[in-house]
Amino acid sequence: MVQRGQVLERMTVVRSGELALEALFASGVAGAERGGPVVLAGPHPRFGGNMDSPVLTELVWALARQGRPTLRFNWRGVGASQGDSRVPVLPAASQPTLDDETSDLVAAIEHHAGGERCSLVGYSFGAAPATRAAIEHPAVERLVLVAPLIDVLAFDWDALVASGVPTAIVCGELDHHAAADAVRKAAGHRLPIRVVAGAGHAFQRGLPELARAVAASL
Repeated sequence: MVQRGQVLERMTVVRSGELALEALFASGVAGAERGGPVVLAGPHPRFGGNMDSPVLTELVWALARQGRPTLRFNWRGVGASQGDSRVPVLPAASQPTLDDETSDLVAAIEHHAGGERCSLVGYSFGAAPATRAAIEHPAVERLVLVAPLIDVLAFDWDALVASGVPTAIVCGELDHHAAADAVRKAAGHRLPIRVVAGAGHAFQRGLPELARAVAASL
């Protein structure tokens, strides 16, 4: 039995075409008023992560306290998720299209939202397919990008702004892979950016502040 104030994640399966993707679902803190659902698009082993990233774990807890159901999952070919990954070692000679990963994320959105509008949080590698999904999928009502890898992955900032999906960005002060000034310039100074003091790309420092920033943006 889940007690008031506790968070419990349960294993579930997301179907992405013919593939089964492993995922973790949390309904929110027991006793909290229910908020809107959130899908978390996490890092990739090509850049040192998966759905068990401490960043995603912290975000699940922070969003659960808002009563928000969350879903995090492993990309195809990662962990126990079926399929093969075509993501190259980054940085690559050319920017990958991430069609497969965008399909996985759309499948997670449709699995989790169940016809509702939902929010997306994309961290590191996951920020790129999250941006594309926000542009293309009508169920996405809000987007938060955490440490987007603008130097090695493609972001269509013009299309994102034109989509009208409210978007916020959170970067670490010491993150050389997603430096706040570079991200701000890439986005054309059109999206709000919050900088977490003393944090690098993995947010080994500033993790609670990051979680508060993401929760506040939703």
